[in-house]
Amino acid sequence: MCKINDAIIFSYETLNHAEISAGFGIWKKNTVTKKFTVSDNFYRFLGVEPNPIEPSLDIILQFVHPEDREEARKVNENSYLTNEPTTNYYRYLWHDGTIRYRVSVGHFSLNSKGELIKIGVSQNTIELMKKTEQLEQNNTQLNAINSEL
Repeated sequence: MCKINDAIIFSYETLNHAEISAGFGIWKKNTVTKKFTVSDNFYRFLGVEPNPIEPSLDIILQFVHPEDREEARKVNENSYLTNEPTTNYYRYLWHDGTIRYRVSVGHFSLNSKGELIKIGVSQNTIELMKKTEQLEQNNTQLNAINSEL
């Protein structure tokens, strides 16, 4: 039994460090019990220390940019009606008021009790957005140079 506990602890610590290094957070919602849980790094995405708030869709949506909030709610709610996987790109407000970008991907699975669970990964895409903006600026400059030629 001790080896199993050690393996579980090692797996948890490995996943926790991977989340921090790769810039993602994990979440899940049990569709039967309605219990919503998130990883420590998901809390860090919100700009809060791990476990200071009880996670729920309504609480998480408070961190989503107001212009993206209704669409994020709609995509999420529709997925529970259809049990279809989701991919949602949205902005969220960091604790200092800056805008961050995130992609959230979720799919459905059954747990050991046969309950339907939606499992997801959210990833910070700010670096991708910066690179995209830089490419767009470079493209604009190249088009201007090509026009002059």
